[in-house]
This record gives sequence, C-alpha cells and structure tokens, in this order.
Amino acid sequence: MDISLGFVALVCVACFLAGIMNASGGSGGLLSIPSFMLAGLDSHFAIGTNKVQAIMGLGLAVIRYARRGFINAKVALVSVICSVCGAVIGSNLSLLASDRLLMYLMFAILPFCAWAILGGKSVDHGRPEGVTVTPKLLAIVGAIALACGIYDGFYGPGSGTFLVVALGMFTDMGVKTVSAHAKVINLSDNLAALVVFLINGRVVVWLGILGGVCSMLGAWIGAGAVMKSGAKIMKPLLLLALVLLVVNLITKL
Repeated sequence: MDISLGFVALVCVACFLAGIMNASGGSGGLLSIPSFMLAGLDSHFAIGTNKVQAIMGLGLAVIRYARRGFINAKVALVSVICSVCGAVIGSNLSLLASDRLLMYLMFAILPFCAWAILGGKSVDHGRPEGVTVTPKLLAIVGAIALACGIYDGFYGPGSGTFLVVALGMFTDMGVKTVSAHAKVINLSDNLAALVVFLINGRVVVWLGILGGVCSMLGAWIGAGAVMKSGAKIMKPLLLLALVLLVVNLITKL
C-alpha cells in the first residue's frame, strides 16, 4: 500500500497521543483510527491496523504497571477470561444488529460518566492502592470486564474510558490500580479482535507496527503520569476522552 510520508507522519503523531490516552484515561482509538483512515485505509483496515498499535502500547503500559505492583494476578485472570468471552459475544451480536442502536444508548450513558468523573465517584483521591481479593470483588470485576468486552466487540469506541469509570465506581480500588487493571482488560480485548482481523487479512502490519512504536512511547509517558499524579492527571484525561467520544458519535449520526 502506497502511503505518503506526510500521512505516515500523521499516523505516528496520532498513535503517540493515542498511546498516552490508552495508558491513562483510555479512548486513544478516537485519535488513531481517523489518522489511519486519512492515510487511505478503509474502515475495516483502519480498525484492524489500529489493533496492532494499541496492543503494543497497552502491552508496555501493562508491564510498567505490573512492575510497580498495581496488577493482581487473580483479578487480572478473571478479567481476561470474562473480557475475551464478552468480545466473542459482542462481535457475534454486531452481525445481527445495527450499531446505531448502541450509539443512542451511549448518548444516554455519557452524562452519567461525566457525573461520575466530575463528582469524584470514579476518580477518588483518598483510596489506597492495591487489591484485597474477595469473591465479591472478582464477581464485580468479571461482570464489568464481560460487559465492556461485549461493548468492545459490538462497537468499541470509548471502551477504555468506560472501564476506568466502571471499575472506579463499583470497586474500592485506587485510581492507579483501577487504571492498571483496565489496561489488562483492554489488552485482552484487542488481542482477541486482532486475531479475527489477521485471519481475514484486514491489517496493514508494517503501518501498525510503526504506529505501535510511537504508541509505546506515548504509553510510557501516560502510565508514568498516572503512577506519579494519580487522579490529578486522570480526571482531565477522562473528560477529554468523553469529549472525543461525543464528537465521534455526533459525526456518525
């Protein structure tokens, strides 16, 4: 595929910024997917290629969070299993129904997300980091991972942001621990989806890897910012993600 250097540079910049967002507040795909489409990829190739860069950036973010002790193995395992199951369910549902119905549902959910962020319900300064594993916590995290996996498989945009908000709302984990486990779930979603896109030949591998290198640099910065500043940096990034999602939904109506 012949892509000019100018559009390659655009992809690199967009993936760098997407890496920062994915490693912190989520929804980096709202920046990177349009850049792939501007470079000449159709929507399926853009989404498939975007999975490569997202996985590379999220993978680095997960490693960085794990090395700092913010990821619990039991919680992560339950999250991955439920998330992958949800992604399979969602991708099959997408073959049966129009995503326009879900777009209208998102408009109803977005004000609730904004209230949760602005009201401190999902980004709490005072919660201790770390995880106390209980059956209740595993059930809650599993349900959230399943629901977000279904959404990611069915439609997708904003899934990382919804994960952070939901985990912050319904568990007592601190913001850094929440962000870390959200990345684990997002990574598993994207890996499952990438397999499907690769099987169907809908990935420009070289461009995805190039974008992935830039995404990894952004993810290093984004994860580091969250681990250093916590809710102070997370709240504005989550609000930015919601604004981008609203713009994305409006342009698709």
